[in-house]
Amino acid sequence: MKAFQKTLINVRNAIIISAVAMTTTSAFAHTTLQSAIPAVNSKVTAPSKLTLTFGEPVMLMGLKLTNAQKKDVPLNFKVSSVMKKSFDISVPKLAKSTYIESWTIMGDDGHNMSGSYQFTVK
Repeated sequence: MKAFQKTLINVRNAIIISAVAMTTTSAFAHTTLQSAIPAVNSKVTAPSKLTLTFGEPVMLMGLKLTNAQKKDVPLNFKVSSVMKKSFDISVPKLAKSTYIESWTIMGDDGHNMSGSYQFTVK
């Protein structure tokens, strides 16, 4: 009987620990880039805008576009306190080149996250 009770206690403890671990992991999860236009690693004709879509509402804190020569492309981007999932940013006429788009966001938990990806204008 004692062995059975000990087994039940161990199973109960394992279930509790698993539930706490899953809850903690989701509470500290950060949003990610869900999609981008132009798409990651795509080859496109010159776009008139960039679109970033995230998994949850965020503040877009920074955005930078650089060409293959590592020169910044001027963007009319201004930080806004509005939290949303998708952002459209106009871009000037882009020449044929590979571009790197770098972004920084802040989630509602106050944590900053950054990322980047590239696309090519053919």
